[in-house]
Amino acid sequence: MNFIVGAEKGLAFYQEETAFTVVNKIADKVRKDVQLVAGFMAEITQSRVDLGMYSVIYGTVGRSPVLDELNEKGIIDLSLIEGKREVYVARFTAYSIFPSAWGYLHWWTGQM
Repeated sequence: MNFIVGAEKGLAFYQEETAFTVVNKIADKVRKDVQLVAGFMAEITQSRVDLGMYSVIYGTVGRSPVLDELNEKGIIDLSLIEGKREVYVARFTAYSIFPSAWGYLHWWTGQM
């Protein structure tokens, strides 16, 4: 699979108000890694409407309404990491989860 992500492509990290501070800190480190590789800093948004063509959605199992919604729709499977600590799963989908974009990288963490 080939795809190119650039500042003009609208990479955004979706941050929920319910996210633990430590999870947001890790997401910021990932954003900085993206900057080192791609040469631009990905945006942070708390609005689904502001998600770009590519988005990283992260959160904590049991604290994230978005992850719960995606799990209920069968888009992700939280049972893979429920009850585990300090784990994550990443998944790329090339279809729209929310109406505003088509490519998403899902990153969710186990329970804290």
